[in-house]
Amino acid sequence: MSAGADGICLWDVNTGEYIDEFRVPAISAAFNPDGRTCAIVREWGISIRNAQNISSEDIGSLTARDIGSVRSVAFSPDGNTIVSCSGNNIHLWDPHTKQFLKTLIGHTDLVSSVVFSPDGNTIASASDDRTIRLWNANTREHIKTLMGHTASVNSLVFSSDGNTIASGGNDRTIRLWNANTGELLKTFTGHTENVNTVAFSPDGNIVASGSGRLVYHGRGEDQGTCEGQEIRLWNTNTGEHIRTLTGHTSVVNSVVFNPDGNTIASASGHWMGYESTYSNGEEVRLWNVHTGELIKTLTGHDVVVSSVVFSPDGNLIVSGTEFGEIRVWDAYTGEHLKTLKGHTGGVSSLAFSPDEKILASSRTDGTILLWDFSNIP
Repeated sequence: MSAGADGICLWDVNTGEYIDEFRVPAISAAFNPDGRTCAIVREWGISIRNAQNISSEDIGSLTARDIGSVRSVAFSPDGNTIVSCSGNNIHLWDPHTKQFLKTLIGHTDLVSSVVFSPDGNTIASASDDRTIRLWNANTREHIKTLMGHTASVNSLVFSSDGNTIASGGNDRTIRLWNANTGELLKTFTGHTENVNTVAFSPDGNIVASGSGRLVYHGRGEDQGTCEGQEIRLWNTNTGEHIRTLTGHTSVVNSVVFNPDGNTIASASGHWMGYESTYSNGEEVRLWNVHTGELIKTLTGHDVVVSSVVFSPDGNLIVSGTEFGEIRVWDAYTGEHLKTLKGHTGGVSSLAFSPDEKILASSRTDGTILLWDFSNIP
C-alpha cells in the first residue's frame, strides 16, 4: 500500500498487481496486523477502512463536518447518540452506524463544551460567544440562550437531577442556572484566573471548579508564569466556598468526581515558553473530597494532560494528552494498566458510553475515535 498527494493505492506484493485505489490526498497509511483493515491518515484525521476495499466508507472513525478541532464530546444517557462540537457548530452522530445525524447551528463563536441532560432530552452547549444554548435533543431545535458570562464559557455540566447547570469561564466565575427556565441562580467568585473546567458531585450538593492560565510578563523570550492553578469546591445550596485544593504546578484543565462522590480526579499541564513545544506539570491528581487531602499523583504522561474521566463503575480512570496519548489507570491503586495509541492530534475530550463498553475520544484534528472497552480490565 502506498500513500501520496494523489491518494492511496493497494498492490499485491507477490505479483505486483494493482488491486484498488482511494483517490484523495493522504499523508500516510498502515495495515492492521490482521490485514483486514487499514488506517489512512489524511489532513482532517484518520479514516479506518476495509483493506479489501479501501474505496469503501469509513468503519471506525467519526469526522466533523467543520474543519477545526473537536473540542468536546458526550454520549446520550441511552448510548445511542454522540454529541460533539467543532468550530461554531454542534454535531450529532449515531455511534453504532458511525453516521452523521445533524448539525445544530446558532453560536457565533467557537463552541467549547457540549453535554446531554440526564434524561437525554436536552443538549447544552457553551461557547466563546459568552453564551450557553439549550437544544431539544429530539427535535434538534434551539430552546433558549443563557446569558450572563462576560467572557468565553469554557465548561458546563448538568446536575444529576437535570434541574441545574453549572458553567465556568474566562470571567473567572462559576454560574448556576435553572435548566428549565434559564434563570441565573448563583454566581461563585474567588478564582484569580480563568475557570477551565467544572463538575457536579453525584448528589448535586458540590461543584468543583479548576482554574489557571499561563501569563506572559515579557516578550518573546519570556517562558511565562502559571498563575491561579487551583481547584475550588462550592456548596451549591448555600453558595459557600468549602475549600481550595492546591498543589498543581500548572494549569488545571479537567476535573471530575468519581461515581460515589468521594474522590476528585484532576488533570493538568501547560505549554512553557512563548513558542516552545515542551510542557510542565503534566499529571493526574486524586483528591479526597471531604478533607481536601491529596490521595495520590498519577505520573507518566510527558505532555499536557487535557482531559480525565472515570469509568461509570468508578474502577478506571482514563486520561488524554495534547499529543494524543490516552492512558488507562486503576482508580484505586493508581496503577497504569494500558496505553491507547491511535491519535495523531491532541485529545480534547473523553466520554464513556453508559454501558462502559465504548470510550469516545475527540481530537484537535477534527475526528472522534471510538475504543472498545469491553475487554479492558
